[in-house]
Amino acid sequence: IKGLDISIEAMRLLKECGIKFKYYIIGDKESYDVEPYKFMVYELGLTEEVVFLGEQSHKKSLDYLTTADLYIQPSLNEGFCNAVLEAQSQGILCIVSNAGGLSENVLHEKTGWVVPKYSPELLAEQIKKVLLMDLEEKTRISTNAMSRVRKDFNVEKQEMEFVEFYSY
Repeated sequence: IKGLDISIEAMRLLKECGIKFKYYIIGDKESYDVEPYKFMVYELGLTEEVVFLGEQSHKKSLDYLTTADLYIQPSLNEGFCNAVLEAQSQGILCIVSNAGGLSENVLHEKTGWVVPKYSPELLAEQIKKVLLMDLEEKTRISTNAMSRVRKDFNVEKQEMEFVEFYSY
């Protein structure tokens, strides 16, 4: 449901365009069966570009996040995603699919980008557009995302909305 096959296929398309990258995938075998994806990476000739990091502590995951240029969440099914909020709070540009609550996490072209799920071509195209975007535009999106997370998704506001929801 995380859409790893979609993102791996998008990576193949990026490589075919001559774009150099490293795509790190963090997660444990409880989250997904990694072997089919590793085989897919091998079959597509992406063993130098796609790195499976396995399960990582929350702190280590955040360390990886701070070195990223992009955070990609191409899920096929997803609720509201805290990992996207964490990336946005760090100023990392996010590209997500339109699955479930992801379009609530990211406002298209305001705080990141939303692409249709099941579409590696559109995901690859959006990644290319973001990589080619000028620094001023990237900074605008990043700043919007950080501000929105701090304003709309802080713990105090979430607690208040939780209490209001269950007060009826």
